[in-house]
Amino acid sequence: RRPQQSLRGSAEPDAMIVITGGAEEVAGMAGADGRFDVEVTLETAVADITQNDLEIVAVDAAGNASDAAMTTIVHNPTLPLDPP
Repeated sequence: RRPQQSLRGSAEPDAMIVITGGAEEVAGMAGADGRFDVEVTLETAVADITQNDLEIVAVDAAGNASDAAMTTIVHNPTLPLDPP
């Protein structure tokens, strides 16, 4: 139900991580260990379930882009914020 979600993963150290397919394109950086944690704002609708097909690409310092990784996050505004 939350419109913001964190995507965590690993890439080449210090790579820029670009995520598209949510409410807006976002970018973050992988650390020296290659780990990243980037917050994404999802597309939402007040009363409808909304599917967000996200594409994650890592870009190294030389400008080389990785193949895209794909994931889907479904925003459901009818679910409770915290599980019972």
